[in-house]
Amino acid sequence: MIREISGFDEFMSLIRDGVVVADFYTTWCLPCKLMEPVLEEVESRFRGRVTVVRVDCEKNMDLASRFSVMSVPTVIVFSGGREVRRVVGFSTRAADEIVRAVMGAVRGGR
Repeated sequence: MIREISGFDEFMSLIRDGVVVADFYTTWCLPCKLMEPVLEEVESRFRGRVTVVRVDCEKNMDLASRFSVMSVPTVIVFSGGREVRRVVGFSTRAADEIVRAVMGAVRGGR
């Protein structure tokens, strides 16, 4: 299940360990809605090895600012607390990039 982030401290403690895929979105954004099935597939495919979270930029402006999110959707893949890949916008190519980044992070390739 994709987890909705409710605050800065929760997010920062979550990304410290393991591989985390963070979707920065807004509720009114159509490309963000198109990204949802991609994230669900990542969560299902890598269950137990990857944590997928969603960050509503309107409710968590501090997080969006901290990670310089200027457009939505922005998906950031973290491994061990470090950003390893950032994908902005939605396209089939963006979806493929996210999956490749997660595969690399899971394998330890960062």
